[in-house]
Amino acid sequence: MRRLALTLLLACAPALLNAQTAPGETLNVYPGTVPGALGHAAADRPTIDIYLPAANPTHSAVLVIPGGSYHEVVADREGAGPAQWLAQRGVAAFVLHYRVAPYRYPAPIADAERAMRLLRNRAADFGFAPDHLGAWGFSAGGHAASILATLFDNGVPASPDAIEHMSDRPDFVILAYPVISMKPEIGHAGSRQNLLGPLPDLALVALLSAEDHVTPMSPPAFVFTTNDDDVVPSKNSMLYVAACQSAGGATIVSLPVRPARSAAKLASARGTLFASSRTLRARRSSSAKPRTRSIAACISSRRSSLISGLNFVLGLFFCAAGGTAAVCRFVMPCILRCRISVCGSRSCRWLFEMGI
Repeated sequence: MRRLALTLLLACAPALLNAQTAPGETLNVYPGTVPGALGHAAADRPTIDIYLPAANPTHSAVLVIPGGSYHEVVADREGAGPAQWLAQRGVAAFVLHYRVAPYRYPAPIADAERAMRLLRNRAADFGFAPDHLGAWGFSAGGHAASILATLFDNGVPASPDAIEHMSDRPDFVILAYPVISMKPEIGHAGSRQNLLGPLPDLALVALLSAEDHVTPMSPPAFVFTTNDDDVVPSKNSMLYVAACQSAGGATIVSLPVRPARSAAKLASARGTLFASSRTLRARRSSSAKPRTRSIAACISSRRSSLISGLNFVLGLFFCAAGGTAAVCRFVMPCILRCRISVCGSRSCRWLFEMGI
């Protein structure tokens, strides 16, 4: 109960005024030679922008992986914005600038893997616990995050590089309108071509379709999409959720498509979310096996409504998932800022792309 109370307190806490609104430092993902570099320009050297909070009471951190179809890195609205929002709420945030086209696989994925290892190696320097490091990926960045969540390893103990001793597994993932599959009938054509080329190897297509590699050891996941997204089909998210269910009995909480119109209705909705949280905790305590858990919040109509209850879902979910209890108040910045909003087609994606 104390844990849940802390979750709710932090979920509703005001912004911390002394948090960084601009990156305080930039790290090179590779301190020396970049493997497979095509040149020596900035685009050939992946980096991490650091946003540290004034205080980090939950000792948590998030690697933010912007989207851009593996053609560009949308580092403002899907990088700096979410990172500032996290830092203002007491969570260390790190924005990854990874290599994109003309780079192809494995470079972008290798950059994300290396970033996770590097941050975990330096967790003490940045004031977070190494087992409270998650990944928040948008669109194609969501694909990179889903690969981190499914094709991770525990490090390479024999490596002379201490960073490579670290695991690249995130302790939780947030997937925002993610590309999940590389299969042509499911995924996003531009992301697939930029990552794998015009005639991709079928073995790589299979390897990098994350929906086929979820296991009970995959980290807790919050998957967020809209059914009217005409860029990345929502089927990507649904397949990942289904895979999580198959791997470990995931619980799905669906939000209403219209906002609660009264305090009583909102209280009722929140009561349902409390019950879901208790169910997750009870299931986890009753089984020694790690379980993959996923919440899918899918807004289905063209005049979809995003309610502040989503903030509630994220907080309760990560509190209940266990092992990441300190990560307890994540929500898309647009939802927090809009509170109860009526959004048009491609609602959530538009909010980010318009910078609202």
